[in-house]
Amino acid sequence: PEAKAELEKLLRGLPLRLVKDIQGADNYGRLIRYVVVENSDRRADNILVNRYMIEKGFAKYSPNENNLYQNKLF
Repeated sequence: PEAKAELEKLLRGLPLRLVKDIQGADNYGRLIRYVVVENSDRRADNILVNRYMIEKGFAKYSPNENNLYQNKLF
C-alpha cells in the first residue's frame, strides 16, 4: 500500500515514457519496462521511476541476466 501511494504521488498527471530492455518480457511473460517521468523543466533531469522506488526503499533491485541494458542505472 505504501509503494502504491508513493507511485500515485510521483506519477499523478505527469507525462511518462516506457523504455524496453533487451528482452520485452521475463520468463513468465510479464512485460519488462523502465518507467521514466518526463520533466517539463529542461533544467532538471527526467526521473527513472524504477531507480527512485529502489532508492526510497519501496522496491528491490533484482538483476536479470538477459536484460542488462539498464543495469548500470541501478
